[in-house]
Amino acid sequence: MLSLLGCYYISDDELAAAIQEHNVAAGPVSVASVEPAWGLTTGGEELVIRGKGFSEDVEVSFGGAVAEVTRASTDTLYVTAPAHEGEGEGEVDVAVSRGDIVGHLDGGYTYWADGEGLIGLVGSIWYFQKRGGYWSASEQDEANVQFRAISPVEEFDYSKSWAASLDTCEANPVSPYTVAPYDLGALTDNAGAVLTSGAETIHAAWDKSYSGWSNLDVPVDQFYTTQTWVLQPIEVPNGPTFETNRALVSPASWEVTSPRIDGASMATASLDGLKLSWTNPGGTTVLLQLGLIASGGTGFESEVFCALNDDGSFTLPPSATAGWPANREVHILVGRYVHPAGTIPFSGATADGLFVDWRYGAFRSE
Repeated sequence: MLSLLGCYYISDDELAAAIQEHNVAAGPVSVASVEPAWGLTTGGEELVIRGKGFSEDVEVSFGGAVAEVTRASTDTLYVTAPAHEGEGEGEVDVAVSRGDIVGHLDGGYTYWADGEGLIGLVGSIWYFQKRGGYWSASEQDEANVQFRAISPVEEFDYSKSWAASLDTCEANPVSPYTVAPYDLGALTDNAGAVLTSGAETIHAAWDKSYSGWSNLDVPVDQFYTTQTWVLQPIEVPNGPTFETNRALVSPASWEVTSPRIDGASMATASLDGLKLSWTNPGGTTVLLQLGLIASGGTGFESEVFCALNDDGSFTLPPSATAGWPANREVHILVGRYVHPAGTIPFSGATADGLFVDWRYGAFRSE
């Protein structure tokens, strides 16, 4: 230490030693919690970090990215979460450094993807309504619901899982889409979801193997009371809340008029340019599936899938069923749906949940 005209000058080494001595005297740094413990990859969330050994000159980092400290005391820090956009989702360590002394909270913060303009929840209600008096007593109408939260992806057209473009048909198409469900393993088996529509309620249980919620036996007398089904808030421990005020939308009532599938006995219809028509067009898309029953009477020998404009009619190209024999039972499944366009508040992602209203019947080929 050097004195000159009453002023004291401290060398860099002496200053570093003094700071280190101060840090040691102030004790260790520990990080107990981050509240809330999650945010979007875009950053910007205002967080509170609690622990011990803090000071105004600490540095805070999330997965190595430095956060802005806006206020500090010895046991509480107020910080702004840094962006994590190039690193993807998942847990990161939180570190608080006071000089050379560092406190860690391993996996203390979870980044979730910003879903603006993307899909973050996929699912469906499938409502099968049997038509015709030829079904056995055991073959009743049925409905099921399945959906799950996913890492947000580009919006996709559900109908392309049936055919590459509208008003076309394919045999046994392969879906062009894959999704990665969120690992919500912290949810317990009783962490169910609730869909409501007016006074009606559908409960869906948490299925860990599916990484989502499902109910494969929904009472069928609940539908068409209202048009919109709302997903009630689902709390994820130490994470966001999944909900949407427009999760699924039921299409307007409609019926298949050709081929006739609602008679007391099974009708006959030509497969050569089969004419399909239905009432009350105007939904998003109509889906068609034809299945040729195997000669042994069990299972399908051949299948055709079509994605159709909901304009009221479609003529099946003869090539779609080329080689299908006459006088065989053909099952026909016709469904229509409407895109719901609900939004998940925490991430801005849309909910691509589909209420597909199916008409299930049969006829004999001629």
